[in-house]
Amino acid sequence: MLGAVFVEGFFVFGGLAFLGASLKDRFTFLRYDQIGLMLAGYGVGGLAYSFFVRRFVSKLGESGIFLLGGALLTVSYGVVALLPSFWAFLPAIVVLGMGYFTMHGTLQTRATELSPEARGTAVSLFAFCFFLGQALGAAALGRVIALAGYTVGFGSCALGLLALALIVSFRLRHRKKI
Repeated sequence: MLGAVFVEGFFVFGGLAFLGASLKDRFTFLRYDQIGLMLAGYGVGGLAYSFFVRRFVSKLGESGIFLLGGALLTVSYGVVALLPSFWAFLPAIVVLGMGYFTMHGTLQTRATELSPEARGTAVSLFAFCFFLGQALGAAALGRVIALAGYTVGFGSCALGLLALALIVSFRLRHRKKI
């Protein structure tokens, strides 16, 4: 569980840290306020998730919803990696937000069950691993982007999140510890 949330934070937020910069570098005509509004699509995706979550859970179950979140994240980071035009970024960032909340909700729910007798400690450790993943992800992906470019950096996020989704959903489906 703690490793899964670390990897999630590493790739989701490691890549997220560079989305605005990638837009400015790739499409120099965009203003910072326009980029900020585009990035707000992430929150729109989270809001969309809140409308559909009840149906998702009842139809897909825990492992299915985790896999759906991973698929949405993979597709969105794949689009951002290739980004043929800035217009393609708009649906990608909405899907990214929806994918994150879809995936993270499953992990967060499981975190509350890690140690019922020490729930506060378990959730604190969960949060620590998540934020450590975010910090190290931004540092590592910054280096990857500096050396190999945005396509490789965001492509790495897509592949890492796909691997995470497949492994964790398999373990959830077979009732193994995450």
